[in-house]
Order: sequence, then structure tokens, then C-alpha cells
Amino acid sequence: RLSLPSSFSCSCPCRPCCRLSLVRGRWRGGCGVDREIEFLEPMSLQVLSNRRRVAPYGAMGGGEGELGRHWVVRAETGKTEALGSCDQAEVGPGDVFVVQTPSGGGYGLQE
Repeated sequence: RLSLPSSFSCSCPCRPCCRLSLVRGRWRGGCGVDREIEFLEPMSLQVLSNRRRVAPYGAMGGGEGELGRHWVVRAETGKTEALGSCDQAEVGPGDVFVVQTPSGGGYGLQE
């Protein structure tokens, strides 16, 4: 279940930032959402997700959606560390966890 940013920030010391990424197409399957969560103190991050290797299906000739992905941007170096669909990482103050949720598959043939 996807946590709401407001409830997430109340339960742990971090600051969520959300922005919508639009998916092109006549009958879009849905938009993926990009979330950036900045950590304010050292924590253990654990990820359990899906649709990282197999894209969401389209229907009636519609195309597949986009895969989701996530990574950590380290505050000290600016380097990114990609995370797997079931993974964990130690994060520190200023580190940012970036999540791109998968978009839905399209519906119908594109004209």
C-alpha cells in the first residue's frame, strides 16, 4: 500500500516532496508519481516494491506502462545508488530517497 506523504512524514524524520510525471498517449493508463524523501537523521531504509522488471500491462492494443524505479542520492557525494525491488540501505541526514512509481498501461489502439 502506498503511504501518503503527510502520514509518512509524521511517522519518521524525513521530508517528502511530490511531483506528477505525465504519461503521453490518447488513452493514458495513468501517471506515475515521482517522490523525493529527504532524511533528517540516520535511518535504515527498506524497500518492498513491484513493477520494477515487468511493466504494467496495456489492454485492447494499448501499450505497456513505464517501469518504476528508485534510488538514494547521497548528500556527501551527490552520487546515486540504485536499489532493487526488495532492498535496503543505510541513509543519513541530507540523503534523498527518490521513488518513481510505475505508470499504468494504455487502453486501445493509438490512432
